[in-house]
Parts: sequence; C-alpha cells; structure tokens
Amino acid sequence: MIKVRFTTWWDNDYNLKNRIINSFITDENRDDNIQLVTDNNYDYLIYLGYSNHGVSAAKERSLGITMEPTKTWEKDRMAGYNDYDLYKKCKYVFVHDKELFGGNREEFVVSPSMMIYHMDFRKHTINWHLKNMNFNKSKKVSMIIRYRTPRKPGDGILCEQRTKLAIEIIKNKIPVDIYGKDWNKSGLISRHIKGPIDDKFEGLIDYQFSINSENTIEQNYITEKMFDSFLTNVVPVYYGATNAGNIYNPDSFVTYDLLNMDKALETIEGLFKLNYMDYRDLIIESKRRYFEKYNIYNVVKDFVYGVNLKEKYTKK
Repeated sequence: MIKVRFTTWWDNDYNLKNRIINSFITDENRDDNIQLVTDNNYDYLIYLGYSNHGVSAAKERSLGITMEPTKTWEKDRMAGYNDYDLYKKCKYVFVHDKELFGGNREEFVVSPSMMIYHMDFRKHTINWHLKNMNFNKSKKVSMIIRYRTPRKPGDGILCEQRTKLAIEIIKNKIPVDIYGKDWNKSGLISRHIKGPIDDKFEGLIDYQFSINSENTIEQNYITEKMFDSFLTNVVPVYYGATNAGNIYNPDSFVTYDLLNMDKALETIEGLFKLNYMDYRDLIIESKRRYFEKYNIYNVVKDFVYGVNLKEKYTKK
C-alpha cells in the first residue's frame, strides 16, 4: 500500500484529504493501492501551495502544486511560507508561468493551473457533477461578487474594477442577479441584489450564464472563477487568462473586457440574446476536461508510479 498525505496552508490535512477524495476520485480512476492518510506514516507528500503544518518528506517523494498566482509578500517568502519556495522541497512543482516563480528551474512543470473547485464538496462530489445533465435553467445571468469599494489593502485593481462593473450593471438596470456579501453597504436598491449565500452553488445552479473575473491576469492561470460554472452546467462569462481558449474549448465560454466598461456592459446585455442550449455539448466537454486533464489525483498517481511529469504535463 502506497500512503500519500496532502498538506496546505488554507485548511487542515484531514479536511484536505476528504476534499480530494470527494472532488477528484471516481470508481473509474480510483487506485486501491494508494491510500490517502493524515498521520505521519506516509510515503509521499503532496503540497497544495505551501504548508504550515510542520510536515516534510524527502525531495524525491514530494510534489508541489502552486495555488497562488505569484510569489507572496517578501516577509513570508523569507520564512519559507509561500508557493515560490516549493522547488526547494519538491521533485516536481507545477507552475503556470515559470518566470513568475523564479525562472527556469529543473523542478518546474509548466502547466495550466491545477485547482480545486469552490463549492460544497460534501454535497456535490465529482460523481454528482459528472452525472448532472440538468440543463433546464430557469434564470438567465448571475454574478457572484462581494461589495468591495473603495479598494481595500491587498486588493488588486481587478477586485475594484469588477465591483464597479456590478454597480454599473445595477445602475443600468441590466437584469443580472448579484450574489455576495456587503451589498447592503452599497446604498443601492434593486430586486436583483440577492445578498450573501452559504454555498457558491446557489448562485450558479439555476442560471444559464454567470459573470466572473480572475484576481490577476496571467498565462495558464485559470481558477474556479471559470470551472465552477462548467461544473454546474453554466456558461462562464470570463475575464482572465488570455490563453484560456487553448485550455478549454473557446466556444464553451463568453469573454468580456473588464477594463473597458462600455464594452463589458455591451457584452453582458448581449447575453440575453444568446441561445443557452447552443452551449450544452461544449459545457459537457469542458467539464470533463477539468476532471480528466486537470485532476490532481491523476497527477498524484502518475507521480508515485514514477511517470516523468515534465514530459507528460508540460504545456507545449
């Protein structure tokens, strides 16, 4: 039995193990020779970003998958608490852009981001998402965004700009349902301001389209901002990685320009004229691509069985 432990900074290892099991393992790809563990008796260690749990393993038996778009603050870097330094600990480190993580290191596997979806994995597992073929959507467009303006310390310009976009959507009376915290502080009144939700799933499952934006624009950096929509059979209305169309079928999502307000509003108004069912098969294709090609568990299986990850996963 090969024992594998996952670790990270954003959750405890017990919850992380359960998230991996529910989010990426099916009857088809399950390997009964691999056991996921949370104690200190493990053969391989998988870092999802840096870990602050005091665990370690030999470099040859450690794999790193970066979770953040770029290196974090210098004080954290000096303490070893960031994705930037994973190459010191791991045989392979998955990065979306090697230049942002220090250049051409032998440990780097340059690949589109390997990320975990941001919905309740206990209710909506990989098996649930793959079997969900409900395209009978009762609502047209949603946007899930916290009201954050003026810009808070640590926010990027895109956080501020997408809040401005949501405000303009409301002011222009475009019937997009807005979900998220703190809109009661905006001073705006609209029946389309729906308020906070406990699970992102609630703001997606009944909708045909959903507007989203990455926190930063970098090659290969695609997060749940896009694929959470695919998993709930929603067409993403996306602003993010400029090569997203090389990673997922470009016809399975709609792009807009967040930094050009007039054009962004024009694109969003145009959503109400689109035929959602034209996207059905394309959404299914992109959903399956996420679970098959960008499946963290599949990468781990290859790693423990000695597959050359650079040869198999490096994006050409």
